[in-house]
Amino acid sequence: MNDKAKTGIPGKWTDDEIDLLIEVLEKSNGANFNEVYDKERKKYGFPARSKTAIRKKRTKLKRRAYPITDNFTMASLADYLGLPRHAPWQWQRHGLKTKKVGRFKIITRKNLRLFAHEHPFCFKRVEIDILEDIFDDELIEKIQQSHRAYAPVQVKWNPPDGKSQVFSSLRKAAKETHYAIGTVGWHIKNNTGLFEKI
Repeated sequence: MNDKAKTGIPGKWTDDEIDLLIEVLEKSNGANFNEVYDKERKKYGFPARSKTAIRKKRTKLKRRAYPITDNFTMASLADYLGLPRHAPWQWQRHGLKTKKVGRFKIITRKNLRLFAHEHPFCFKRVEIDILEDIFDDELIEKIQQSHRAYAPVQVKWNPPDGKSQVFSSLRKAAKETHYAIGTVGWHIKNNTGLFEKI
């Protein structure tokens, strides 16, 4: 038994696991991919794997759980980009345009591009091959430059209750105040006073 087996950490993907992953990708829709895969892999006794591990394997196989489309729901956009589900909702508060279709809020690819031009730092955590599927090279370059522009700096948080705090980096400020890192960056860029670089 190897060390990974002893610690309960899944080892290398087997051919059977990869076949199952491809099968689920082909028959599931974007909204329920993770749930369907988890149910199927239990049926065959395959080990549990993190969402990150599964997403990376999909990328390596050049497959997607979400077909390239001109429209996304809030949830399917977050899942496609590999970001937390709340990210598009926060983006909407900061200018991402949506349209209501039934009970869903739909984001068009055009509006997503417009938002990315205005707020490139929101996409810094998205894997490059996913960006290449939906954005042009110029916008991807802008996102990458924005990533470098937001290197660790001291950030001051000025909440309404008046108890200001200073954090050693943008990431630390986001984590400790429970804001998305892109939202912290937006407040700094737009001088709202809630967050500021010092």
